[in-house]
Amino acid sequence: MKGGRTFLLVVAGLLVLGLVIFLLWNGDKGDIGRPVTLRDGSTITLLSVSYGTNHAPVDGAKERFIQLLPKRLAQLFGFPALRSMQTKEPTLGICLRRVGGPPNPPWLEMSLVDENGFESPVPSFYSCDTKTPTGATLIDRAFTTFPRRGRTIRLRMSERGANWQRVELAEFTFANPVSGPWPEWKPEAFPVVRSDGDLELALTNVITGFSDFHDGQPAKRGDRVTTEARFRVRQNGKPSDGWSAESVEMSDETGNQLVQNSWSSSARDGNYVLSYSPSLWPDEPAWKMRFEFSRTAYGEFAPEELWTIKGIAIPDSNSVTQVSLSTNLMGVTVHLVGLRGEFGRYTNTSGAFSGSSLDITNSQLPKGMRLAVVKVTDNLGRNVESRGASRSDWQFGVGLRFPTNAQTVDVTVAVHKSRFVEYVVKPEVAKASKPGSTQAVRK
Repeated sequence: MKGGRTFLLVVAGLLVLGLVIFLLWNGDKGDIGRPVTLRDGSTITLLSVSYGTNHAPVDGAKERFIQLLPKRLAQLFGFPALRSMQTKEPTLGICLRRVGGPPNPPWLEMSLVDENGFESPVPSFYSCDTKTPTGATLIDRAFTTFPRRGRTIRLRMSERGANWQRVELAEFTFANPVSGPWPEWKPEAFPVVRSDGDLELALTNVITGFSDFHDGQPAKRGDRVTTEARFRVRQNGKPSDGWSAESVEMSDETGNQLVQNSWSSSARDGNYVLSYSPSLWPDEPAWKMRFEFSRTAYGEFAPEELWTIKGIAIPDSNSVTQVSLSTNLMGVTVHLVGLRGEFGRYTNTSGAFSGSSLDITNSQLPKGMRLAVVKVTDNLGRNVESRGASRSDWQFGVGLRFPTNAQTVDVTVAVHKSRFVEYVVKPEVAKASKPGSTQAVRK
């Protein structure tokens, strides 16, 4: 009798739990569970959104019911174990299901949109696409960076069409699982001046929302959004074009952190402009921005920071000039491997840059130190044009375009100390000055 009463109590408890889950599942869940038909005929559905380190994507009320049951009780009733997505740090976990369409569809690009409509294609910390026995594809993404302050978040998906143009496919809105309240940083007023010895770096403005495809114009929906950080650079009291950013980090008071992997820049008469993407969302009261600045070829170097190797023979396209010279600069062992033709191969190592290049290896650089190729000139005194650079902790390669009739080159390498500066500022949003204007101004 006692066992029967216990059984009835368990069943009653499960019914109550099921009712609670039903009410929660059919409450304010945004677009969770809503299918969208894409242009290739496939259907994509947002299955679940969660925050934490252990995400158990659920497909419908039944799986949500199983998810809330104690593990032993779920096993007792024969419910299947649910799959999970685990991350080392807390993340925003998103799971979707795609059904139908071509067997190998293009990669889905995803960006997160805040309540004000600002879109940022922040990278996902974790991504996995899994085929199910029924032929559907389960799409799991985890984001460490997302707009945390608003009540809702939008997930916008796109793919690349003809000429690499972005084609928007679908958008889902869901409740923000960590909407706050959050503390707020107090921004400093522009210009914000930082000094390090003889170098002064004044951040004069930060403007976000520019279009990467239309110079100087605010981004339209579908454009890649860029941010500009504008500096006034002075060294020994005079304008300097001899410094450039080597690393860019952003954070906000809600816990977001974003490290940039690529950017473009320009310098003229001491005015330095840095352009990059993606960025954080500008509805934050302030961003904390940390920059590493390193000297360029136009910078001033001390003699002990420089090493010049003269008269290196330029190889033909199928060979290399193996130099194998070493020196010590600022406590770092620098080894010049040699020059490589477009299709040349070294005997004991591979080049760091494809095509014709200058190749260097080095010992571990101390924190805050950088290795740079300052200058490459040919035997006629002409500057040799760079095609870009590739580096790792121990290897550095510079792609080169050798001038016509050049026979040898002189190479100058430097090991030098970077300067680090940090600012807490409120970003502004680009806005067109008037209809038809080719310029964008601050909001």
